[in-house]
Amino acid sequence: MGSRAVRPGLLAAIYSKENGAEDASDVFLAGPTRPFGGGVIITHEVAGPMRQFLIAALGLFLGWDALWWVLGVRPRFPWQLKARLDADASDLVLLDVRTPLEYNWFALPGAQNVSDLLATSGKMPPISPFQEVVVICMTGHRSPLVAYALQKRGYARVYNLTWGMVGWKVYEWVSQLRGRRETPKTKK
Repeated sequence: MGSRAVRPGLLAAIYSKENGAEDASDVFLAGPTRPFGGGVIITHEVAGPMRQFLIAALGLFLGWDALWWVLGVRPRFPWQLKARLDADASDLVLLDVRTPLEYNWFALPGAQNVSDLLATSGKMPPISPFQEVVVICMTGHRSPLVAYALQKRGYARVYNLTWGMVGWKVYEWVSQLRGRRETPKTKK
């Protein structure tokens, strides 16, 4: 068939003269491969629009974060929150605005699930306006709305967990890959 041999199950850039690829530079991504071929070849015809879509999605994602930063919602990156939690901050309040189902998948220890804060009639837990509050959601796209509303209600030290629990999990994973002894913990 003309394809290079690769181990089964790997994502690999496989090309084949029979499939119209001149060399590996004509291939953007190949799907899971099998010992006798069967990989999916994506050439520049497909890769161009896919690349444009990914760039546009990344632009929207970063633009969303930048919008809230401009509006005054301060970011708290996962590594910053980890350092703050390690410092045993007694005045730190974690408000998790994810749905109860999402919250039950994984959550930070001590986080309060207050999914109704996204609604205008959401009940605020008893928190002093001077306590540090970190608002958490799954991807960092719901929590800025709540953080902004809390700032408008007079809470002075409100932060948004940038990239949400997905960012926290990625940070946890990267920390484990780097071999750090202490990794961020979530309750399961």
